[in-house]
Amino acid sequence: MDAGAWLEAAPWPLALLDADLRLRATNQRLCVLVGRTSAELAQQPYHALGGAGDLEREHAAVLALARGALAVELDQRMVTSDGRILAVRMELLALPPPAPAGELLLCLRPAAAGASTAAQAGADALLRRSLLQASACAGHDLREQARLAACFLGALTEHHQGELPAAASALLSHAVGHADRLLTMLPALADYLRAAALPATRAPTDCGAVVARAHARLDARLRSAIELSHDPLPTIDADASALEEVLVQLLANAALHHHPGAVRVHLACQRAPAAGGWQFACADDGPGLPAALLARLFQPFAGGPGAHAGLGLGLARCRLEIERMGGRIWHDNAAAGTCIRFSLPD
Repeated sequence: MDAGAWLEAAPWPLALLDADLRLRATNQRLCVLVGRTSAELAQQPYHALGGAGDLEREHAAVLALARGALAVELDQRMVTSDGRILAVRMELLALPPPAPAGELLLCLRPAAAGASTAAQAGADALLRRSLLQASACAGHDLREQARLAACFLGALTEHHQGELPAAASALLSHAVGHADRLLTMLPALADYLRAAALPATRAPTDCGAVVARAHARLDARLRSAIELSHDPLPTIDADASALEEVLVQLLANAALHHHPGAVRVHLACQRAPAAGGWQFACADDGPGLPAALLARLFQPFAGGPGAHAGLGLGLARCRLEIERMGGRIWHDNAAAGTCIRFSLPD
């Protein structure tokens, strides 16, 4: 049995770490625990798992392994995909030959004593409060600094128009453009952090009405670029505002990244008994997504500056909202154009 098959067969969340403490392989149990795909975690430092522990203790544990210890255990706090802090026991084991020198096996188990309900609630409240504070900072304090920078750059451009060398004028123009983009990104980041801080509120939701509201929220330019159709849509138990935000982002992405002319977008929906709920698919006939982007598709700012016409938070926001409702979201590699699928529980 190869290493990948062995990891998947194990009953615990496991990962293989290379000598640089980067994730070489993970099993599905670990991916579900931290809310990341194996492709997203590949070659990331092990802190990408969402650890919120004591870095000094962890480094000491790794040094102990390097000095000949066979295994070490640490109590760790993991930030789960829905914002909860989970108490786990992290075990690091040095692998014997023929494993590559320095390779470690990381195993996550529930902490022996676990966190009390009160302590868990307190940790969740602290995390939510911190996210709300960060949201307020991004929406006001940081945006004000960006606004001042944009004003000063604009004043330089206006007062020295025609006086600067061509290269300096081009650099100044780029700086103005980036400052303006930052002013647009910060409110979106503030909204993202605010959404991460708030629990989902589930109630009977008419999906057809949600689609209509999402389409109406697009500005006229984006609406005119979309030919939208959908299957008969059910009423499900969901957070209506979260589902609406997902659809707004998916429709906006389809409209922003399309061939000349209107892009056809179809929203399909079907029961998914095996998953215990519903599966949706938002598919368009646009140019599709760059292969290099797929592994980081649902991470914030995955495309990098200038890679796409959007702000880089659309699909990350989709993932956040879907996971707040207890679902999952993924890209359908087999579909032509772009097809984003997501499932929601009953």
